[in-house]
Amino acid sequence: MSKFGAVFLLLLLAAVLSAALIPTTHKPASSASRVAVNERLTAVGGALIFVLLVAIAITILLIRPLLPVHYLVGFALIPPLGLKLYTTGYRFVRYYLRDGDFRLAGPPPLMSRFVVAPVLVASTVAVMGTGLELWAVADRFGTVWLSLHTVSAVVFMGAIFVHLLSHLRQSAGAVADDARTRPPEGAITRRSVLLACAILAVALAAASLTYATPFDSGLGAGIEPAPISMS
Repeated sequence: MSKFGAVFLLLLLAAVLSAALIPTTHKPASSASRVAVNERLTAVGGALIFVLLVAIAITILLIRPLLPVHYLVGFALIPPLGLKLYTTGYRFVRYYLRDGDFRLAGPPPLMSRFVVAPVLVASTVAVMGTGLELWAVADRFGTVWLSLHTVSAVVFMGAIFVHLLSHLRQSAGAVADDARTRPPEGAITRRSVLLACAILAVALAAASLTYATPFDSGLGAGIEPAPISMS
C-alpha cells in the first residue's frame, strides 16, 4: 500500500509545480458577483480538501500504524467534499439554466465537463462509500470491498491529478483574492459556511472515535487487497 501513498504524494506535488510554472489566462470575476462568490467558496473549500488529501497520502505510506489516522482524515473529508459537490453542481445547474452571470463566465473545457468531472465524482463516491463500508463492517460482505476501495482510490488519484492540473492555479488565485480583499456584502456568510464546514469535519472525525471499527482486528489486520500494477 505504501507505493500508492508515494505515487499520490508525487501526483499532488506535480500538480502544485505545474500550477506554479504554467501561466494562466484566467480573469477573476467581479468580487461583487455571484460567480465570484461561488468561485471563491469552491476554491477555499478545495484548498481544505487538498490539505486533507496530502494527509491521506501520508497515512497510506504507513497504512498499518496510521490506519486510525486514515479513518479520521477520511471522515474529515466528507463535509468539504460535500461542499465542493454543492458549489460546482450549483454552477453547473445555473449555467445550463441560462443564468446570465454564469453564462457570461463561461463553461469549463469540454474534457473537464464530460470526462474528468464525471469520473472524479464517481470515483469520489466509490472510494468514500467503500471506505465507510470497510470501517463499519470490515469483511462481513466479502473481502472484495477492500479491492474495490483500492481500485476506486487509484482512479480517484488519476482524476484528481488531471482536475488539479486544470484548476489549481485558478483556485489558488481565487483563494488569494479572497484573503486580501475586504469582505463585500455576503462574504461573512460565505466565510461562515467555510468555518461551519471545518467545524463539522472535526466533529465528524471525533464522533467516529466512539465506534470500535471491526476493520482493525478483522480485515485490516491480516488481509491485503489484490496487487494492482501501477505501470
